[in-house]
This record gives sequence, C-alpha cells and structure tokens, in this order.
Amino acid sequence: MTNIKIFIMGNIRRSRGYAYEMSIVKRFQAKKGGDARRLGGSSTGLPDVMATIHIENTHKIYSCEAKSSRYDLCFIPIDQIQRCYAILGMFAAAYNEMWVMFAFGFKN
Repeated sequence: MTNIKIFIMGNIRRSRGYAYEMSIVKRFQAKKGGDARRLGGSSTGLPDVMATIHIENTHKIYSCEAKSSRYDLCFIPIDQIQRCYAILGMFAAAYNEMWVMFAFGFKN
C-alpha cells in the first residue's frame, strides 16, 4: 500500500511543478515582445523555461529554473544552475542581455 501512496504523491508533485512552470510561460507571453516555452522535464538536461523579449533594439533571453514547494524552502541542485548558464552561452551572439532566473512558488 505504501508504494501506491508514494506514486500518487509523485504525480501530485509533478503536476504542481508543471502548473507553476506554465504560469511563468504565460507571464512572459503577456509582456510586450515576450515569448516563452516550457522545455520539458528535468531529465532533458535543459532549463525548465526559456523566454525571450524583443523590444526595439533590446533583445533579452531568460533561462529559468522553477521550483514549487509546500514547505518553507526550495533547493536548486548545482547542475541545474550550471545548465542554465550553459544554454545562455549558446545564444551570446544573438542577445544583448542574458538572464538566469530562479522562480520559487510556495503554496500551502
């Protein structure tokens, strides 16, 4: 019986993370010149969300790692931070501003 409960809790945790990532995507898409995409699960080796904002001569790119928790704290493993920076390095020639963003959502 315990294994079933753990499996169900895992699905709840994943769905909470997905919903939080999608809320970040929608916020970027609501901005003038903004676009964003959720890149998939943590096993992809990519950040959770990539976003761009293009306004006149300003071209910004964001590499976002999102964490959602029911508790008072969240951890971001160092490899997830490093991959955010690595992805931005691929776009250095195309964007005048590059940002790594860590988004934390805390819910009861």
